[in-house]
Amino acid sequence: MSKNVKRGFRIALQILALILTLAYFSTAITGVVLRVSKGWLETALSNDFDGYVGDEENLRQFAIFVLELADRMSIYGIATGFILALLCLVGLIGSWYNWRKMLNIYSGILVVFLIAQIVIANVAFPSPITFSKRMYNSTEELLKFYGDKGEKGEKATGVWNVLMETYPQCCGMEGYKDFGKLKGHTWLQCVKVCAIKPLPPLAEDLGKALPPACCNMTSGVCHDFIAKNVGLMGCKSKIELIGILRSEAVLSVTVAIIMAQLLLTLLVLAFSCTTEKEEEKESRSKLLTDTQNSILTPQ
Repeated sequence: MSKNVKRGFRIALQILALILTLAYFSTAITGVVLRVSKGWLETALSNDFDGYVGDEENLRQFAIFVLELADRMSIYGIATGFILALLCLVGLIGSWYNWRKMLNIYSGILVVFLIAQIVIANVAFPSPITFSKRMYNSTEELLKFYGDKGEKGEKATGVWNVLMETYPQCCGMEGYKDFGKLKGHTWLQCVKVCAIKPLPPLAEDLGKALPPACCNMTSGVCHDFIAKNVGLMGCKSKIELIGILRSEAVLSVTVAIIMAQLLLTLLVLAFSCTTEKEEEKESRSKLLTDTQNSILTPQ
């Protein structure tokens, strides 16, 4: 009976260890590829945003922005993936060759690493609300540089174009008035000034002061009076929701990893205990047999 129990634990341990080894290696490699190649992340984000078909540069800037926000999370995921994969591989080899002493040490390492992982996850991963606020503050800061030239301006324009042009469409953080300023004047104020004075250097671009998304368009000229009639809401609630959903998804994966590691630890302990009991039973049986043989054997 004990042999059957041991065999069952051994098979379950080997199957789980093999699956987790492949899963953790895949997770770590995917994390490395995503950090090295932004194209994969752009494709994933495009699928998330209902097949966004806007400017590829916008999506690239948004991908970089997301990676910067989740930098600690991605590093944690890569490191944890490789470490857990190696640990699972050690458990697979130990169970295959029935190395009980190594499995005892291995189970202790798993317990310590499990506790450390829970602590690190609590420190490295913010709560959904905290991550949402971080994303809101970052996008609000970027909004100040929307339409500017240079690296920061391109980043701000790309990130906000993706946010505004994807479903549901929105405009600015609070509404179209976030974009209605041109050198300290609103679009309508500048029109009044330009009617009696020479045109300022940027007057020819007044029609471009608002992004097309604010007029519920994908291209063309968007004036603030059109945006006012369209009445699109700001992107504040959308940004907060994206932050919460992204953080909850990461936390769900983290919890799943911890639970899988806990199950692996329990299987290792169960297999190690059954192996130890079987060895003790075999040792007692051998001792009894040797004793009987010594008694029956004539001196």
